[in-house]
Amino acid sequence: GPGGAPPPLERRVAWRGAAFEPQDWQYIVEIAGAAAEAMQQRYSVLMLPHHTQMITLLMFAVRACGASAAGGLGGRQLPKTMLARVGTGEGKSLIIAMLAAFAAKRGLRAHVVNTSRVLARRDLAASARMFDALGLSASSDAADLRSQACGIVYCTGEDIEQVCLDSLIEGEVQEYDQALKEAILIVDEVDGLIFDKGVVSDEAFEDREFSNWVNEWLEQLELKGEVDRDWDDFRAQGEFSLAIQKEVERAFAEIHDKQEGVDFAVRGGEPYMVDPRTNLIQEGAWSLWLEVLKRHRKEGNYHVKYKYVKAILCRLQCFMSYSCIFGLSGSLGQASERAYLKEHYEAVTFQAPFFLDTCRADFADGPPAVGDRVMVRTENGV
Repeated sequence: GPGGAPPPLERRVAWRGAAFEPQDWQYIVEIAGAAAEAMQQRYSVLMLPHHTQMITLLMFAVRACGASAAGGLGGRQLPKTMLARVGTGEGKSLIIAMLAAFAAKRGLRAHVVNTSRVLARRDLAASARMFDALGLSASSDAADLRSQACGIVYCTGEDIEQVCLDSLIEGEVQEYDQALKEAILIVDEVDGLIFDKGVVSDEAFEDREFSNWVNEWLEQLELKGEVDRDWDDFRAQGEFSLAIQKEVERAFAEIHDKQEGVDFAVRGGEPYMVDPRTNLIQEGAWSLWLEVLKRHRKEGNYHVKYKYVKAILCRLQCFMSYSCIFGLSGSLGQASERAYLKEHYEAVTFQAPFFLDTCRADFADGPPAVGDRVMVRTENGV
């Protein structure tokens, strides 16, 4: 364009009823500029977002324009979920940050889901300069998931589930669902979140009376190696108190067989359970042996919490409450997994072109002109 400015978008771009307006293109240009400036400040080298990142961003941005009743026209014509296969090293984190910024610029809230809080904080820190330059509020505090004032929140799937559960317990499910009509969900590494963690999750709650019993029994086991007092007042409660006592005795014995790096991992001085299927830390997971292990590591200076499942939460419903879902991953799985995503998440998928492929051109007919099309192959015929 004149003076090196990017060419303007002269008219809206429509897809299945979603309208990408000239103002939306200006948001994209502004975000790309802020991203480049942030990269220059960080690395002292001017680096613009490259072709793969911009193509993927634009594919998602058009769908995001139909995310809310106020901002889009698409409704049910649009896919609920869009998933992109983006190659390793192509810069998924920057695509996610730019998409979150685009949503926030349009007045939507963007919740970015990562596999752990450590990664969520890292990715937010990496994009903080860009968000600041754009005047956008961003956070990695799970409490901000319910805040209308915070436009971008980096979090985990467990954080989303907890907010959903809290709204259920507080009798505010309708308000929660209504608020998410103006919010999008962006998922980093779709396969790890959806396939590895399953459709439902259990939610355990502490029983304080049982916790007191457990700590009394553990004190005896630590001092004498057995529970030897006559607990008439406990046994009067019924056989379940004896069953809990047996659980405590088993957990007390188990901790000596648990191996760090196999059954648990220590972060910040605290032990966390390790998922035996994925070898990933389960930050919110509870087990009685883990509680006893925490007490053992602190030489008895820890109050063990006894919990049991009181709620089973549908993870699918938590995610599908959002106006739309975007996901990026190095792999979108096999045909059966893509069919699962299509059926349960109403998902369409596409493969973002590799950056080097976008740099190749046959100049026999001259260099490509502004406005030449870039074809992105989808796997669902859309």
